[in-house]
Amino acid sequence: MSFFGIEVTKSKPVTHKVDKARGKLRLTQASLQFVSEYHWRCAVLCSVGGKTPITLCILNGSSNASCPLDIEFNEDDDEVVFSVDQQDYDPEMRVNLTGYYTEKCSYSGSDQE
Repeated sequence: MSFFGIEVTKSKPVTHKVDKARGKLRLTQASLQFVSEYHWRCAVLCSVGGKTPITLCILNGSSNASCPLDIEFNEDDDEVVFSVDQQDYDPEMRVNLTGYYTEKCSYSGSDQE
């Protein structure tokens, strides 16, 4: 298992390209990089294979600064684009996405009992 971590902003979406040697990507947490007293909100989005983005979670700077996730991306998903949608706040909200790569299971020999 190896760690995965990226920073995503509205102006800097991140494209994750599948590396079959690492295994499947499992996304486990989305967190705002800073917490604010203001009620700023942002949506964390994901697009797989150029399809329409879906919302993974909504983060709020004053009450919901992080969100646990349990999302696994298949090795067949060539590229996954993570992005943030927010109103035009100043400063731009920064979101940290973390998780890990699952190791590939390999068995040798005959079936195990």
